[in-house]
Amino acid sequence: MNKNEDIVNNVLVNLFNGILFTEEKNLKQKLGNTLSMKDIHILSAIDKCKTDATAGNVAKNLYITLGTLTTAIDKLVDKGYVIRQKGAQDRRKIYLVLTDEGRRVNSVHENFHKGMAEEVLKELTANEQEILIETLKKIEHIFELKD
Repeated sequence: MNKNEDIVNNVLVNLFNGILFTEEKNLKQKLGNTLSMKDIHILSAIDKCKTDATAGNVAKNLYITLGTLTTAIDKLVDKGYVIRQKGAQDRRKIYLVLTDEGRRVNSVHENFHKGMAEEVLKELTANEQEILIETLKKIEHIFELKD
């Protein structure tokens, strides 16, 4: 790796690990130890899919296999965070729906992310914010192409 590649690699790895560590620590303090970060991200993905939260759509959103998701959903159903619901128009379709407790956990998770974004942005000027946003969008696009 050249110097710039090494710097970018280290920053990305440190950011990824730091965010996950901080997120896990924060959420465990607020929610206890009943859910893993994977579980919490599944709840978030279900919420993001809204009215089209089929297992296939949620798995695609998380970049995981349907089998991996199904195993996790079974546990989340047992714990009372998710229910499976037949479609109103097509009874063959099964939708994943957050329970009240699932929505509460997701709300705590969303608030963590909102606070994280606020912390980053408050340290930057308006111009720096614009540059950061455009740069992050480009980085996101690079990783989307790697599907």
